Amino acid sequence: MHAVLTAVVVSALAIVPATAARAASDLSDVGTRALAETSACAASADRVLAVIVVDESASLQETDPEALRVGAIETALDSLEALASQVGDELEVEAALATFGTTYSELVGWGAVTGTHGEELRASVRDELPSRNNAQHTDYREALKGANESIQRRANETGGQSCSLVLWFTDGSLDVDDNGAFDASEEAAVDEICTPRGISDSLRSNNTVLLALALFTEGSARSPSAQDQDLLQAIAEGTSATTECGTVPIPPDWSGGAYLRAADATALRTVFSEAGALIEGGVVDADAACPGPACAGGVLQMPVDAGVSRARVLVSADLDANPLTIVAPVSGPTELLAGSTSVDGADIEVRTEPDLTVVEITVLDSRAHGPWALDVGEGTTASLYYFWDARVVVEEPPDGFVIGQTTEVPIVVLSRQGDALTANTFGDVTATVSAAGASADVVSDGAGGLVLNVTVPNDDVVPEVDVSVDVTAVTATHGIRLGPVSGRTSAETVLPASYPSTVQKSLRFPNVVGTEAVTSSLTIVGPERGEGRACVAGLAIDGPSGADGLTLSLTPQAPECVDVAAGQEVELPLSLATESGADGVAQGSVQLELYGVDADEPLTMSVPVEASMERPVDEVARVGWTILLVALAILFALMTAYLGRHLADRYRFGQSAQYCEVPVVITAAGVQRSDSPGSDLVDPVEDFSRVQSIGAASTTPRKTIGSVTFDRKLPLNPWRSAQSIVTAGPQMAFWGPGSATMDPAAHAGRATFPGTTDFVLTADPEGVTRDTANARLLIVVDAPDGVAAVLPERLDAIRGSNWSQVLTDMNAAADERRSETGGSTDSHRDAAVSSAPRSAGDSQVESFLDDAVGGSSSSSSAAPVSDFLGSGDALAPPPATEKRVIGSRRRKKEAPPEEPPRRDGTPPPMDFLD
Repeated sequence: MHAVLTAVVVSALAIVPATAARAASDLSDVGTRALAETSACAASADRVLAVIVVDESASLQETDPEALRVGAIETALDSLEALASQVGDELEVEAALATFGTTYSELVGWGAVTGTHGEELRASVRDELPSRNNAQHTDYREALKGANESIQRRANETGGQSCSLVLWFTDGSLDVDDNGAFDASEEAAVDEICTPRGISDSLRSNNTVLLALALFTEGSARSPSAQDQDLLQAIAEGTSATTECGTVPIPPDWSGGAYLRAADATALRTVFSEAGALIEGGVVDADAACPGPACAGGVLQMPVDAGVSRARVLVSADLDANPLTIVAPVSGPTELLAGSTSVDGADIEVRTEPDLTVVEITVLDSRAHGPWALDVGEGTTASLYYFWDARVVVEEPPDGFVIGQTTEVPIVVLSRQGDALTANTFGDVTATVSAAGASADVVSDGAGGLVLNVTVPNDDVVPEVDVSVDVTAVTATHGIRLGPVSGRTSAETVLPASYPSTVQKSLRFPNVVGTEAVTSSLTIVGPERGEGRACVAGLAIDGPSGADGLTLSLTPQAPECVDVAAGQEVELPLSLATESGADGVAQGSVQLELYGVDADEPLTMSVPVEASMERPVDEVARVGWTILLVALAILFALMTAYLGRHLADRYRFGQSAQYCEVPVVITAAGVQRSDSPGSDLVDPVEDFSRVQSIGAASTTPRKTIGSVTFDRKLPLNPWRSAQSIVTAGPQMAFWGPGSATMDPAAHAGRATFPGTTDFVLTADPEGVTRDTANARLLIVVDAPDGVAAVLPERLDAIRGSNWSQVLTDMNAAADERRSETGGSTDSHRDAAVSSAPRSAGDSQVESFLDDAVGGSSSSSSAAPVSDFLGSGDALAPPPATEKRVIGSRRRKKEAPPEEPPRRDGTPPPMDFLD
């Protein structure tokens, strides 16, 4: 395989030696060429794909505390938008935004840099990036792999020819672990990035330009060492003063990269502006800068010659703080304001940002040619960029590149307006040619134009020849350097009609995942006449670091040689296998010997081979982690639901809760007091006592009041409501006017939260007859304004109950009790109530929640109903502290239990009415 670089200078005047251009950020020659390739590629591609990857490590809190990177990245978006406008409507410029630290995170996906998606990109830069400064690591691998995968995925989605670019911003050295030192972990990461066919080579072989923009603050405690800076430059450009990264030199058919550095955060916007100018195809005039000889007294001299399309000045000051005056060739001085104006055959646009003003002169006609000057003021830093905005068109040979012959290909250089430019316009025009698989040179056509000569040798023939032409120019009047601009073409190599050929010009294998072998086939096509033969003469493959035992071979049943008749197609199956997985790209070739009809010697052809390699995913570990995480998520949801249910379904017996419990006799006609017939059912003064305090929370899952225990059942399904229950030891218990029970024998009443509505009836089965029932009536009220305020309404509801039905229900329950046999009343009660829909795990769940939340009952003397439901233990009798003896109407009421003194020493209130 041949890779030949040839340069030819076509001069209208004497040849001027090339002078290396330098940006203010010391861009190398390698970086200059890489960015020029981006500009040139954009001129002939269908789209540009640019992903902006921004460091989010915690060191930014020190190096860029004011988030000045935000404005700098907005400037980069401006440059991408300008690139789209300069090339024209036929070019789509798309961008995506991501961050990296410990991992790679996409903030905004792919879309145009203009319109709605452009606004989304800028909004994310402004709103999200300032707070993205907490990552613990600065893992270069994540940034590069994430960007590469994103670009390749988008390129596959869109199709067509794409130019790809990574704008990679970081403020720190490589850091992949928590010890803060460059040790074995970082060394392994560098090896993964920089080994041949590793991560860096994967970007370059995919023709992605990597622009590394570094904020390396001088004198900072976090300032990277010189070795760190050299590493970052080598990752981008291949080499630096002390380090190499990837395949060096970078193959001519791969893309390079560029490294730019800002010494502090305030310089970021300028550095990004410089990068943007270079991506757009600008060339910095190293001699025209302020301060400098060309800027005496703060006035920058900037001539505009024929052939110049635009001139741009970057001034490191905003316009308000530093007014600018431009001096045109004819009109003289004009004070500049933000916006656009026209002077002497040129449009002048002024854009100002904090610490940066951009002045751009766009040439409209020849009146703009001549001496220009910009007064920036003494001491102000300024740099000057010239733009050619030319486009190189390398025509594709209609019949391909014929093997053994020289093929002439015209080269046309077009201006921004689409006019053909000749060497006569310039002092010098230089064309540099790169042709993989052939020798090539450029000659003059004698009329100021260029011609490309490509010769494909007879041996080691490649199926396709890629040709790249870089053209630079120097103006005739002031020697202003322009370009480089590039053009590309590719065409098949054409064998004589008597030789077989291949359908594929290169062979792409499926991705190699782990150690799983993959296969692909090379298709051989017979000659136009007669029978030919193709033989595999050699197989070569090289992979990334860690790909041990990587082999490229014919499959076991495949022959080394195949005979192919005219027009016939025959498959040569190939296998790619490895003994260990790796990340990166495997590249190699298949050497073929092709025998033609009546040919004495074979032709040798090389078919490139490529495959992406990925380390395997540990499926067992992945499934295990997935199950664990799902289980934890479900457990968390369940515990959250249980906790919510535990806190929601509770009794509200607050500081204003009071109760009364009186003996009553029930008939079909109604209910009345049994200890003082004819009197009121209850007396708000004599009968009510304060419910014993349950603490500041005012809620409880269980509570014993009088002879009745209020409890609840929590189901295992936390999305079902808990069931409120009332019990009264061996007595029957009924809730409310509907005499609701949990079982036919009324061992428990089916109550409702919050417990301060309706009423409870308890009765001994022996005290219930067909006509009457002796019972006890328990009423609990929430009376913040006193019992008298709420009692009338409650009594009306009680009197309005269907007492005939209540008496019938009580008789039915009493009959059920009397019919129970085979055990004690308690055991029957336990069996009946425990048959209600309550899981055996309810009591454990509730007990755990009580302990976790601290919501257990303040009354410790009563056994909770959950114990009664689960174990069958008999309920403890109601606590004596709340038991009252009901005497005559003038009975002496027992004193309610005393409340503990308040924290401030004042006694508890005693007025139950108000």
